[in-house]
Amino acid sequence: MVSLQIQYLLVIKYGWNEKKVKGIEIFLHGIPIANGLGTAVAALALKMYNAADWDCWIYSYPHDCTPTYVIRREEDSSDMVVTNCTRGDSAEIFQWAFFFVPLWAAIAFCVFVMMSI
Repeated sequence: MVSLQIQYLLVIKYGWNEKKVKGIEIFLHGIPIANGLGTAVAALALKMYNAADWDCWIYSYPHDCTPTYVIRREEDSSDMVVTNCTRGDSAEIFQWAFFFVPLWAAIAFCVFVMMSI
């Protein structure tokens, strides 16, 4: 989505021709692919993929476990010292870092580009 918006911006607003766009096409394809592969491999290596209702996604297991960051935040009031998550500890942080933040940044970028054209 962002790559297409960059192409729109360069062609429509800045008058780039097809030859100039072809020069950066490797980046317009490479960066999204590298981002997708990087986050997928990182989540796989960190054992973050678990059943999340009807699909598999970055999720904690068991679903009602207490993540490490909650235990550290509530040190005085909690009797727990170690997380009871067997897989996907702090999965919510990785959901935001790997999916929601890039998604909303892409949406904001697309809105900005469309408004500037």
